[in-house]
Amino acid sequence: MNVVTRLREHSGRYIKSRAGPPHRVAVMELIWSLKLSLCISRKEFTMGETDIRKIEKEIDIFHKGHSAYNYSKATAILNLLRSFEDGCRLMGPIEMALTSSKEMMEMNNRFFLDAIDMAIKWVYSECKDDNSIDFTCDDRYLTFSFLLMYNAKPYTDICSAYISYSRGYFSATVKDNKVFFSINKPVPKIIHADYSVEIKNKNSRYNLELIEIMSDFKKVKDETISQIRIEDGHVNYTITPNIWAKTKRVLEYQFNSSREIPGDWIIDGFTLDDYSNIWITLATWMMVHSTSCYFSGITGGALQDVVLTKSFDEIIQFIGNRTDIDEAIIRKIISLLVFDPKIRNNDVIYQPIIRLTTELYALSPNLFLNSSPERNLISIVNKYQDKKEYSTFTNKRESLMAEVILSGFNNSGWYVKPSVNIPSPFPDIDLLILDIVNNAVLLCELKWLSSADSTSEVYARQDDIDKGVEQSEITIKYFKENLLDGLSRAYEKTIIDKVDIEKVTIGACVISMNTIRTTLDSIPVINIDQFTELCKKDGYNLKTIINQLEQRSYLSGLPDKYSEVSQKIEYAGYTFEIPAITFNPIIHSEKVGRNDPCPCGKVNPLTGKPIKYKKCCGENI
Repeated sequence: MNVVTRLREHSGRYIKSRAGPPHRVAVMELIWSLKLSLCISRKEFTMGETDIRKIEKEIDIFHKGHSAYNYSKATAILNLLRSFEDGCRLMGPIEMALTSSKEMMEMNNRFFLDAIDMAIKWVYSECKDDNSIDFTCDDRYLTFSFLLMYNAKPYTDICSAYISYSRGYFSATVKDNKVFFSINKPVPKIIHADYSVEIKNKNSRYNLELIEIMSDFKKVKDETISQIRIEDGHVNYTITPNIWAKTKRVLEYQFNSSREIPGDWIIDGFTLDDYSNIWITLATWMMVHSTSCYFSGITGGALQDVVLTKSFDEIIQFIGNRTDIDEAIIRKIISLLVFDPKIRNNDVIYQPIIRLTTELYALSPNLFLNSSPERNLISIVNKYQDKKEYSTFTNKRESLMAEVILSGFNNSGWYVKPSVNIPSPFPDIDLLILDIVNNAVLLCELKWLSSADSTSEVYARQDDIDKGVEQSEITIKYFKENLLDGLSRAYEKTIIDKVDIEKVTIGACVISMNTIRTTLDSIPVINIDQFTELCKKDGYNLKTIINQLEQRSYLSGLPDKYSEVSQKIEYAGYTFEIPAITFNPIIHSEKVGRNDPCPCGKVNPLTGKPIKYKKCCGENI
């Protein structure tokens, strides 16, 4: 397996929608809620700290007393999940029709994921847990939709701004009932490069294999509909072998395209292959169920049935019937996937099975279908395991990362050594590269960090990168002062004798498996793909590569269709203005024919010709 191949869905996870005037609804912008602050240098708080914190306390409790909390915890969660599913199923296609943008439809689902996570946490805090549940689907749906849309959604956006403010990336001022957040310094070039890389990798997913898989999946749609039956007003269906196989293939592609870790690695007593098989089985089940509800013909897309409610043993039995995995392993993995509200900074996307009562569990399809399952597993295992065991796992991943980098090198003049120990208390060097032809040495700190969803997660990853930068500062200082000793810890004397010690170029960098930004500028930070491309581009001349790293030449600018704006949010009697990046969907001045080239510019990788509108952005129009 090529561990470099992966799906970076974080390229747009935090885009939000904002509608313009009615006559311009087709040009609504998507607001990227990974705020520009994520790579702004820290600064002390500005005046008005007391006012800012006073308002923060008010918005923290604004949701309390909502009528949704009058229901039992199980009833409230069930209805919130119904509202969440309805939003993902209906709002996405509407925005797709208005803008002809698949990106907008996909990002709409991320909009709901943030909100449902917060709303469910509120329910755990505010609702009584009496083990009762009412399955009635009536006007109460509106109550929970309002909690989701008009409380949880704006609150999560404002929380992101407050996190940025607390860390000193934003300054804030208060005037009357308006709160203005602003960036402390101009946006560094690295954030533009981050977005460019994310966009590039997202677009690269569109390949021949996916085209073929989706074509087969569409062909099975009629068979899926033919197997739907309505019994006592509820949706039931039969999953034929053909329906299962074609649907499962879609989910296998989704999982494998985002996989980074070899399947035989053992995590918490089971292999990644065990986990992937169970996740794919659950996700396939969810896709068939969601499709059946949507096309059932029942008003509202069978809203009352869209969230599956099953006992723990029923879930285990379903997976056992579809896989050959030992039942004890199935139970262990499913237990890991059950949401635990006691875990600090947990997210329902990490644990998408939610306990309703002592007997029933809720499975919400879009919590599975809009997820990065491997990243979720690593995050949860990290929260449950002791830090020593997780650290060992992290080191193992970074060793694999070194192997990937080494496999891409093809230069007889390079001598590359992983895991070089230097005297305590100095940190080890993850990867040391010596170029005897061009008389240069590069010290590489490796960071295999999972992609991040929330603002707090991004900051946590950023802290890891900052630590790597600080370690690199220490190791390069040691090498410059003790070059011969440092080289002797990695290479034989016959190799060292070929180095011109007086004129050698010494550099350092942090290489990340995923694009994570940093505020520190002393050491270059580059992702593994960029580093590999840079090496090839400069002909493996390490002296030139070090120069390019120090100049940050590998960073590119913000794509033309993205711009910096201010996002306005009204909540709890206040108006908040928050810096953000917007994505402006393609606007068609003239009607695009179904057989015309798609305006998004995507090209068939086999023929090199533009993909037709009807096969691309106009697919669902």
